[in-house]
Amino acid sequence: MKQSYMPKTSSDHYQTPERVFDILDEYGYKARHYFDPCPFHSTFDGLKIDWQNWNYVNPPYSLIGEFVHKAFLELHKENSSILLIPTNKTDKDWWHNYIALYNFDIIWIRGRLKFKDTKNPAPIPHCLVIMQ
Repeated sequence: MKQSYMPKTSSDHYQTPERVFDILDEYGYKARHYFDPCPFHSTFDGLKIDWQNWNYVNPPYSLIGEFVHKAFLELHKENSSILLIPTNKTDKDWWHNYIALYNFDIIWIRGRLKFKDTKNPAPIPHCLVIMQ
């Protein structure tokens, strides 16, 4: 069986495209102004700090589960989060234990995203999970 082609990259963390913020604007979320606990080329560990009332999270692919868990814990502090997540991860435990089990709102993104400073669109689709 052939596997689908996945281009090799030097990173698993990509800058959010403006299109994502435009989509969120359409739904009434002003995510451009929310706290980002894992900004591109961060100098701090977003998993070890307190988050704010509203957070926009585009986690590194290698730490998605950890950031989903942290966003869930932040709910107990009455902090809400929007997470940009690839949809090919819906088979993971963190998806079922947090997102599906608690029936959080999901905004499904049509087409493939082209992240800032990348040559090609992402090889996988993405969604936005609203944890509030």
